[in-house]
Amino acid sequence: KALATKDNVKKGSRLAESCLGQPLSYEVVCACHIYSEPVPGASTDGMVAKGSTLLGFPGSVAWIRVHSGEDEDDIGDRSESHGIGPAPSLQHHRRERWVPVRSQEACVNRELILRSMWAELRATKTTPESIEVSW
Repeated sequence: KALATKDNVKKGSRLAESCLGQPLSYEVVCACHIYSEPVPGASTDGMVAKGSTLLGFPGSVAWIRVHSGEDEDDIGDRSESHGIGPAPSLQHHRRERWVPVRSQEACVNRELILRSMWAELRATKTTPESIEVSW
């Protein structure tokens, strides 16, 4: 069952990439490991730091595949904290990396790790009769 779930998450992420055409933005609200597979027991390939921005494709409600369409060494350069840094083994290889949306720790309160930035509505103009929004 776990293998089928992992494969479905990977397929979902590839489908999201083909439909969306560009990665979605997420704010990292809690530091977390980057996983080699979308399963809690997978090996880890580095860390994302709180406050950084991550670009990726959703594979499910629980896992985001880190966008690999850029040089791995530049992934963390989108924030002052340089939130994602490649592990030494990733510097010359392109392979899938995954970040969970919520903590994978075996506890009751699974802490939020990623907050979607792409789904935010912003009021750009308000009047008594209407609200203009952007996203």
